[in-house]
Amino acid sequence: MQRKVIFGLALFGISIILLSLLVSSLVIAQGSGVTVSIGDIEVTPGGTVTEPLMVKNVTGIGGGTICISYNSTAVHVTNVTEGEGNTLLIGAWNANNSVNPGYVRIAAYFTSGKSGDVIFANVTYKAVGAAGSTSTLNITVDSVFDIDYTDISHSIENGSLSLSVEGEGEFDTGAGTYPSISGIHEGFIIPNRTIEVREMYTYPCAGTGGHTEYVRICNLTSSSCRNTTWNGYQEDYRNISFSEQFTLTEGGIYNYTIKTGSYPQIIHNQTHTTSDGSVINCTKFEDANGKRYNDWIPAFRLY
Repeated sequence: MQRKVIFGLALFGISIILLSLLVSSLVIAQGSGVTVSIGDIEVTPGGTVTEPLMVKNVTGIGGGTICISYNSTAVHVTNVTEGEGNTLLIGAWNANNSVNPGYVRIAAYFTSGKSGDVIFANVTYKAVGAAGSTSTLNITVDSVFDIDYTDISHSIENGSLSLSVEGEGEFDTGAGTYPSISGIHEGFIIPNRTIEVREMYTYPCAGTGGHTEYVRICNLTSSSCRNTTWNGYQEDYRNISFSEQFTLTEGGIYNYTIKTGSYPQIIHNQTHTTSDGSVINCTKFEDANGKRYNDWIPAFRLY
């Protein structure tokens, strides 16, 4: 009888252990494939760029606290805001570039949970170093949890930020200002150098999701056109890519049509000369409310 009791207790103990392992494996499986990541960013010296800190492939994230460390001689974090669309809400953040440089801590939440590729926070970086400077953007996760405050297992993909030489191999209007609104821009570009183009970056107003939804560029001499369409709020949603690389020839005249979303930065002039001597002008801008202007140029970079 005593042996049966001991044997039964042993079986019960083994069952408990197996059940515990099963539950643990299920919890781990729930978080498998979840990635906390920052993209690789390029910005001109003195410029700013806002990029999302992402939690990808997640189910029911309720919140967390994530830190980013960076080289404060190359870049400062100047703002942290909520994203647009599939995003968490910002609870708190701190980045003091004089007292505790090179470090930002961000807390975000959403009580009913978010799933998929979720914007944890939009982080604004200001380039303070010289051209050619670089900084790794290293992630440390204090916590990432679901709506029941259960930790979500994850991997980390760190990013980087590099300071490019302004105007090298690109057409860059430079930054613009407020006021801003989305709409359709039309005008002409006359490059002062020959440029090979594959991507376009749109300067956003701080704290917004400013971006380009559609762009069409036509060579007035050959009547050949290239266009591309936005892919939505993904990791680098302020950059859109053309399917094939094409050339803007020095002194050529190119017509552009750019449809923007949210709040891109605007150059409030009819004609604007870039730092390298290229020219861009506005022939018409029709905003989202149907109002028309001839002195709203979108701030963007072709590279």
